[in-house]
Formats: sequence, C-alpha cells, structure tokens
Amino acid sequence: MPALSIPAAYYAADAAIFANESIESILGALTARSAFDVGQQQKDAWVAEIAVLKTSLASLEGTVFLEFNVPRIGSRIDAVLIAGPRVFVIEFKVGAREFTTHAYNQAWDYALDL
Repeated sequence: MPALSIPAAYYAADAAIFANESIESILGALTARSAFDVGQQQKDAWVAEIAVLKTSLASLEGTVFLEFNVPRIGSRIDAVLIAGPRVFVIEFKVGAREFTTHAYNQAWDYALDL
C-alpha cells in the first residue's frame, strides 16, 4: 500500500509503511509537496526527524503525518501520530541543546488547535 494522500499534510502513511519506506523516498515526498523552496538546512532537518521517527515508531500501529498543515492558524506541525484514540503532536527542534518554554508552548498550542 502506498503512502496516503492527505491534503493537510506533506506526507502521510500508515506507521508500518513509514517504517519500511526509505528516508530518500519520504524526503522526496516532503520536498515535492512543499510550497516553498527547500534549502539544504530544511532537508537536513527532515532527514534527522525521519530517522528519529522511523526508530521510535517502528513497532506502533497508527498513521504518521509529516508537515501537517493547521489551516486555522496557518502553520505546520512537524509530525502528528494518530494511534487508536490518541493524537500525538511532535515538534522537532533539530540542533537545539535545551528545551525552551517557547518550544513547549508551541507544541501545546498545536495540540489545542487539533
């Protein structure tokens, strides 16, 4: 089964499909769906995020959404996982060395928006 086509996300797939899909394929889907020019820094961040998620979600059942658009506020959540009745908002800060209040509040606000 191929990745899902969800207008609200740059990429969506069943977690099992995501876990078995190559990083290059997922990166290609993200880049193709982006409305903006994708620079090397963004590509590197996506590769890091995909690697973490592939390891973390390998044994979970659910659906993974990357770059999930939140139309009401005009922003994108790095990753959303729907597993049964649970919705997880995952916001990456690639390269950050500490957790900031701003980053925590950003993920919290995204969760409230969903």
